[in-house]
Amino acid sequence: MRAKSKSAFLGIVLIVVGALLLLRHLGVAWLHMDNLWPFAIIALGIYSLYSAVADEPRQPDGAWFGVVAILTGGLFSTITLGSGEWGDMRVLWPIFPGIAGLGWLVAYALNLRKLSNLVAGIIALVVCAVSYLFITERIGADTAQALSAYWPLILVILGIGLVAQFLIQRD
Repeated sequence: MRAKSKSAFLGIVLIVVGALLLLRHLGVAWLHMDNLWPFAIIALGIYSLYSAVADEPRQPDGAWFGVVAILTGGLFSTITLGSGEWGDMRVLWPIFPGIAGLGWLVAYALNLRKLSNLVAGIIALVVCAVSYLFITERIGADTAQALSAYWPLILVILGIGLVAQFLIQRD
């Protein structure tokens, strides 16, 4: 990312933070950091994603972090702004492997030679789906326990992805 872009982004961040602090000082009640901290995570994610895509060569790891930070910050903001509660995490936790999986798929899209990102993304989304089905009781405890016996298969699939990536990048 070029220096001018970094300066512009920093300028925007300072304007937003200053405006929020000024509004809080003027008595706008909902502007407290205990409500707004997820937006700092979202802003960091936007910056990371933009930097990862704007840089040459593109940076898949920065894109992964950007996607994960934006989506995680968005989830947390639904809790801090009042439509959700922290206790909801008992049933929402499967979202986190799904968020990571989406991040890996975006990282893979930026560099199609990094097959490990594709494999990790698919595995994370499958873990998310199975966990969600278990949490919502669409699959029973017996089925979930039977599936959990096959977790080493995740290691095998990741290993195959890494070997395939090595063979692809060796050219």
